[in-house]
Amino acid sequence: MRKVRGRVVLSSLISLFLIFSLSQAQADSIVWVGNYNTPGYAMDVVVVDTIAYIADNSSLQIVNVSNPAIPYYVNNCLTGDDVTSLYILGNYVYLIEKNMNGLQIVDISNLTAPTLRGRYDISVGHSPTDVQIVDTLAFISCCVDTNYIRSGELLILNVSDPDTIRCVGNYHTNWYAYGVYVVGSYAYFACYDSVRIIDISNPLTPIPVGVCKISGHGGTDIFVRDTFAYVGAPSVYAGWEDGRLYIINVSNPSSPFILSNCYTPGAPVGIYIVDNYAYLSTMYIDADTGRVEGGLRVVNISNPNIPVLLASYNPPGGDALDVYVQGDLIYVGASYDGLIILRHITSGVEEKESRVESSELKVFPNPFVKYTEVRGQRTENRIQIYDIMGRLVEEERFFADAQNDRANAQNDRLKIGKDLPRGIYFVKLKGYKPVKIIKMGGVR
Repeated sequence: MRKVRGRVVLSSLISLFLIFSLSQAQADSIVWVGNYNTPGYAMDVVVVDTIAYIADNSSLQIVNVSNPAIPYYVNNCLTGDDVTSLYILGNYVYLIEKNMNGLQIVDISNLTAPTLRGRYDISVGHSPTDVQIVDTLAFISCCVDTNYIRSGELLILNVSDPDTIRCVGNYHTNWYAYGVYVVGSYAYFACYDSVRIIDISNPLTPIPVGVCKISGHGGTDIFVRDTFAYVGAPSVYAGWEDGRLYIINVSNPSSPFILSNCYTPGAPVGIYIVDNYAYLSTMYIDADTGRVEGGLRVVNISNPNIPVLLASYNPPGGDALDVYVQGDLIYVGASYDGLIILRHITSGVEEKESRVESSELKVFPNPFVKYTEVRGQRTENRIQIYDIMGRLVEEERFFADAQNDRANAQNDRLKIGKDLPRGIYFVKLKGYKPVKIIKMGGVR
């Protein structure tokens, strides 16, 4: 049964109020923004504009994240069991069913009525792990178990007509295949023992071009940008206690080589690259108790020769199975904790002015819904309001002329925040400590 959405919103707001206890966000830190509890367990997430699409075990969940602090339910589409990966192109969501060995296509042109449009059943013994769509072709990585022989396979399907999906090509590897990323004429294949580069210029006959061996237990996910492939790999199999982000030079597809690597607590299982940062979802399986733990890791890759682990964030439930980044917001598929939304603070709110520690700026009510009031002594300075990223969003005179400001200043009070959207802000006034305020929306 779906949870009551009003209660989900309220719990999110309470979490925000408790977790944002610091009056200043530090550079290169990860902070909590919001969450949405899905009915199953969130395995994969993709965000398009203000809508998050979540592969949630037995369904596709569609969630509005226009206000990331208060995401809310839009719709869902029931699918087969164990939906683990998704890809969106145009009006279609392409879903991987791991246990049911299939690809499903859902029409999302009308979010009020998402419709299952097509399905392709993959051979018995094949467990699909990842999918990418390029034009009219679907590239699917698979783990294969047939006659006690383990191998991997790249399937290439023609999905130009969702009603009649057909296989047009394939390529076999010696080990399981966990991830695929297509750029131009090449498919980059993350396998148990290596990263393989396959020429797909003719999808009917894919041809292996290059291979790069990876120590430990190979790649679990892959992201390619420019001349580098970024690969997550667990260091050990039993427990997956930790892992590494490998940066592989693929400028010459026939001779890829490892350029550098960076240690990560927990084994990386999801990767997303934005600008100078690699965002990794990681997990750790306790071999004795079976407990799954993990979190988000952020690696600075501005110098690909020397990647540096900058920040970590472990969600309350410990699971982080996939990651998607849009702007400064990080969307994490967090298994039984559903969708978790975080923010990467790349620059803090600087405090260069001296403060009078004995003077405190009073703001009440806080949190607030419509507006709040600042109370303090009259001053010639202006009161400033900054958002969580340190951007000035509002500025007001604070009793520079009390006689003329009586409309807003009654008993040394100033109303602020009326025009602000819901969110976290910092109120600053010279001579006072900054105050964190939270504007909330009405809870139905």
